[in-house]
Amino acid sequence: MTKTKLNTCISSVILSACMLFHTNAIAEISKDDRVIYEKFFEVTGAENQYNQMLSIILSQFKQGFGAAIKQNIANLEEIRPEQKESFVKIMDNAMSSYLERISSYMKSEMPFNELVENVYIPVYSKHFGTNEIEDISKFFDSSLGRKFVSNSPKLMQESVLIFNNNYAGKLQEKSIKIAEEEFSKIKPEVEKLMAE
Repeated sequence: MTKTKLNTCISSVILSACMLFHTNAIAEISKDDRVIYEKFFEVTGAENQYNQMLSIILSQFKQGFGAAIKQNIANLEEIRPEQKESFVKIMDNAMSSYLERISSYMKSEMPFNELVENVYIPVYSKHFGTNEIEDISKFFDSSLGRKFVSNSPKLMQESVLIFNNNYAGKLQEKSIKIAEEEFSKIKPEVEKLMAE
């Protein structure tokens, strides 16, 4: 099998999976039920959580990219230390530009209202009836519920910080090791396919 045929085959499988996911993700609910779900997302602070999620994703991109660049630069023996320092600055500028562009893209391609319509309502309506959503909304509209919502960003931020300090590095190292092991298992088979 040629490399082109293999890539075409892989692309077809991915496209089919995306189409299957998309058609199963959209739920049909009445206008009255939609109002109930929209109220639920309002009182639970879903839009703030969405904005915080975007910030966390961008922060993770930056951390991962920065760590990879520093690791690769540290392994370069053929350039002088001042060149390495300049290279890091260039890459930091590129990363800032990347984050600005990807943030803009995410906000334009994944606006909150579209996510409510195409992701959140279908998922929540699959697991909760409108009566349940109304009951949950009553809690979040109470003083305790509002306290929970107002503290959620801090809770998430502190949890992410603790997770990153205690687990992210170990997880990343193990993930790389496992990936290398798994790829080494299939390397002969892939090379054989590419040679055909």
